[in-house]
Amino acid sequence: MCIRDSAIVAARPRMVGISLHETNRPLARELVRRVREALPDTLILAGGYDCVYHESGPEHFPDFDYMFIHEADLTLGPVVEALARGERPVDQPGVLSRWDSPDRVFKPAPLLPNLDTQPFPTYGWVDRLDTYLDYNGYWLTPIIASRGCYWSRCRFCAERFSWRKRAPGPVVDELQWLMERGAAAYPGASVAGGSATDRLDIVTSCNAVPYSGQTKSYEVTRAGQKEGEIP
Repeated sequence: MCIRDSAIVAARPRMVGISLHETNRPLARELVRRVREALPDTLILAGGYDCVYHESGPEHFPDFDYMFIHEADLTLGPVVEALARGERPVDQPGVLSRWDSPDRVFKPAPLLPNLDTQPFPTYGWVDRLDTYLDYNGYWLTPIIASRGCYWSRCRFCAERFSWRKRAPGPVVDELQWLMERGAAAYPGASVAGGSATDRLDIVTSCNAVPYSGQTKSYEVTRAGQKEGEIP
């Protein structure tokens, strides 16, 4: 058992939450197996990219007590609070549980209408942001400027849902916060989501942000687009 497993067991939590993606499924399965073995009464809460659809989420990861389908901004908090009170919520919109009614018909939860009501993540659960490195030592910091897709017609895509965007100001604030802590590489498509005007607003705002006593210039590009060009 690794030190993180030991810390979980020592804390004896009532719940353990896991964000699932195909890249971490083997690790998540092993972690849940060890938690179940050592703490059989601890509840396993699952969510993340593997849980976008209620049909496929349990197939990807069947060993859960509660699974939060799609976005969980409006569902996770109330369920966790109910569990902390000793309750067992069942048949909740946007949530699957192993206590649900056998004939239950799944209903999706509403999506968060205004993304700017949510603060950007400050990664308070780690001491250093560069904890998130791949095996090549590459550090790419995710920033989400929008969710969904304004086209939303590609049936094979997990992003086929209502498109919402953040205002440019909060996106720039998040970029500045990350840069002050050493992060320097970001997925451009997620930063520059939205219309040409949105991308121009973000770049214009970024170029006015002081960094280390100087003005730091940002360029937002896409595949096939010239450096610095705003489509």
